Amino acid sequence: SSNTVRKHLGVLHNALEQARRQDLISRNEAGQVTPPASTRPDHHFYDSHTMGLLFEALSGTSLEPVVKLAGYLGLRRSEICGLKWDNVDRERKIITIIETRTAVNGRAVDKGTKNRSSIRRLGYQGIQDLDNVIERLWAKRLSEMAALGDAYADGDYVVCHDGGLPYQADYLTNRLQRVMRDLNMPYVTLHGLRHSFASIANSRNVPIFGISKALGHSTTSIT
Repeated sequence: SSNTVRKHLGVLHNALEQARRQDLISRNEAGQVTPPASTRPDHHFYDSHTMGLLFEALSGTSLEPVVKLAGYLGLRRSEICGLKWDNVDRERKIITIIETRTAVNGRAVDKGTKNRSSIRRLGYQGIQDLDNVIERLWAKRLSEMAALGDAYADGDYVVCHDGGLPYQADYLTNRLQRVMRDLNMPYVTLHGLRHSFASIANSRNVPIFGISKALGHSTTSIT
């Protein structure tokens, strides 16, 4: 997209400008480039009714925990992929977002959150549907560990392939789109379910500050 092109140009311009200041090059060629016009992103999101239809359609599938973590708690896809059992308090029903899993130069890496604001604790006490999903994932993990023994790839991931191997964010995005087309559901991305969480919370008069904190935004203006 044009916005992505502008971001790449910004990185190149800054790098070459640093080189020019160090007299490694005579001028910054990136300064001669005319960037494409910025475009307003086209956001897609669900209302509570459509979200419920999606949850029902994916019930019992491996995508169920993915869409429910995004829809009920507003998690980013990298946060879903990087969520570990060590950060899930099943007794107190609290999830701590402190790690993410993303791709760097085509390789999956675990790292910290996007920024300090993204580190947050989210309670799911009272969301029985999500509680049930998390307990099923825990029981599945124990069952697979017992059956596979040392062959189980125990990275402590909450949402993962059979056998314990973690997901990659792009895999979840692409798989969700294929399933959505098969179900003939209205278009929405995995990140769009995060937007849906915010929209539904806003429609139910949740204060914008609370929504912003739940999403891990640095300011309410972003929200």
